[in-house]
Amino acid sequence: MTKRAGDGLFGSDLWEAALEKYGSATHLTVRLFDADERAVFGPVHSTPLFQLFDETGYEPGIFAECAHRCIAQIEKRPAIIVSQFHGLAVVGASLALEGRVVGAAVGGYAFADFSQVSEIQRLARQANIVFERLWEIARKQPPVPQRRLRVHGELLQVLGDALLREHYRMRQYERAAAIVHSSDDAIVSTDLEGVITSWNSGAERLLGYTAREAVGEPVTLFIPADRIDDEQGIVERIRRDEKIEHYETVRRCKDGRLLDVSLTVSPLTDAQGRIVGASRIARDITERKRQEHHRELLMNELNHRVKNTLATVQSLAMQTLRHAATLAEGRDSFEARLMTLSKAHDVLTREHWEGADLNKVAADAVAAYCGDVQESRFRVAGPIVRLQPKAVLALSMALHELATNAMKYGALSNTTGNVEINWRLIPGDPQRFQLRWAESGGPPVETPDRRGFGSRLVEQCLAQDLAGEARLTFARGGLVCTIDTPLDEIRQSEPAERHS
Repeated sequence: MTKRAGDGLFGSDLWEAALEKYGSATHLTVRLFDADERAVFGPVHSTPLFQLFDETGYEPGIFAECAHRCIAQIEKRPAIIVSQFHGLAVVGASLALEGRVVGAAVGGYAFADFSQVSEIQRLARQANIVFERLWEIARKQPPVPQRRLRVHGELLQVLGDALLREHYRMRQYERAAAIVHSSDDAIVSTDLEGVITSWNSGAERLLGYTAREAVGEPVTLFIPADRIDDEQGIVERIRRDEKIEHYETVRRCKDGRLLDVSLTVSPLTDAQGRIVGASRIARDITERKRQEHHRELLMNELNHRVKNTLATVQSLAMQTLRHAATLAEGRDSFEARLMTLSKAHDVLTREHWEGADLNKVAADAVAAYCGDVQESRFRVAGPIVRLQPKAVLALSMALHELATNAMKYGALSNTTGNVEINWRLIPGDPQRFQLRWAESGGPPVETPDRRGFGSRLVEQCLAQDLAGEARLTFARGGLVCTIDTPLDEIRQSEPAERHS
């Protein structure tokens, strides 16, 4: 029975088939040993003499001794003959792979030269075998001259080295094939005419075509029309054996989708080193591209916000200080407006700068004026409206200016006044949004002789930011501010609209 061990270099059917033919031609039984001198394969082609020793349990030890002497060779690797009892012999040779001795192959048993009957008798006694039984086999096995036995050993070495190389190549190929098969990347090979010759499961998952659909088709099967000229240039460079750096491009899936990929192209060669085709490895970088695009949008958005914020702060500073009666008054007004702007930014930051509810914006804008006594003096009502960031900032500043004015001159300057803040959605095409600030119960209102920065901020800046209209009505019973604008100018868009 053929013995196999776990050493991957010797554990294939390739060895058994080749060594069986060798043993049959040379009338030798072959055993293989690894670099640690362990018997890892064999016996192959058990001769009658080997079978007899195996049945009787006789082990002269010359297989192992020969393997030891072969493996001990480092530079020169001649065939080695080990004999015992002036006749019984084995021949072996070291086996090497990539310049390193990895084991030995030993063939036996042979009767070297011409054995005498007396030597056979001594061997029978040593092996505890009946002489007649041993002699019956020995006389049918022609003796082999040592010169021919050495040739057998050299042939065994050539065969063993070749089998090692082939087996190693097959293992490397199987490993590479397993990697290709299990890879999530699309790995496709073509000939020099651009015809697909292999198509892995990664290509099936990524591009949608099965191997049966793709193999035999031109590589343009999954290349967009506007990239075909690039592909022709790649093929020409492969023919000239030019190095092609990996690059990013687009490929077309079976369902028509365009896919961002990182592509690596390498030449394929035959056994003689001639270029016969190309290997293409395509990696899906759609997610990376999406993240890069998102990061670019964020950076642009951040840059835009910073510029807008700085421009707003600069405008607030200039207008506030220009219209302040004293430096102290200007400083206090400027700080209050900055705090309002800061709170509006806080609201948007908590909402990831996607927008905010108008209820929250209104509450935060007048929070500073809602102490224990004042709280019941504000009445806020209206449907749920999600504001886009620009509208959040604009309305926060406007409500702050109105509340500040009410505190100084209007309904909040005494103990009896009230403020109503309500809004509604008006049907139509386009649908409109209307917000009304109405004061009552405060001192009688008179139309001012001149408009300050606060009034201009509400009537002009707010109207411009919201693409609508803002009106201040100085009614005798209390100030009224009406803001009217198309709803789409202030309402936060749906997620699908934002990311389209």
